Amino acid sequence: MTMKKIIWAASAGLILTTILLFTCSRSEVDMFGNINGIVTDFKSGEPVWAAGVTLNPGGVKTTTGNDGRYEYHEIDPGQYTVQVMKDGYQTASLSVTMQAGVAKTVDVQLNVGTGILTVDRLKRLSGLIMHLRTLDRREYNSDVME
Repeated sequence: MTMKKIIWAASAGLILTTILLFTCSRSEVDMFGNINGIVTDFKSGEPVWAAGVTLNPGGVKTTTGNDGRYEYHEIDPGQYTVQVMKDGYQTASLSVTMQAGVAKTVDVQLNVGTGILTVDRLKRLSGLIMHLRTLDRREYNSDVME
């Protein structure tokens, strides 16, 4: 073999190897999303540990750590509700829409007391509308600025 043929063969091999490496690196698309967040006390801002967090539909449960953090991995795309409960606090529910390959942060602030606090995220400039339904079925609505 001549030197030109050796150089040509080595170059062709290097190009072929490079093409194979790039086409085989990651051919799969992220099919799932992740949810994480921190649960805090509304007044003090301190983390709420050992709060029960439920992801619906599915009823998948977890508990916040000492730092108030929770997380869910490999969530199918769709509409979900994150519900947080802790003795001595109002139960809070937030809606979240998951997309493939997206990590969403859903931080939750709990108010001291009893009842259920539902937060609906609306596509409005004014922010959020909060609905409070107490245990005796009274309901309150208020606009909250983000």
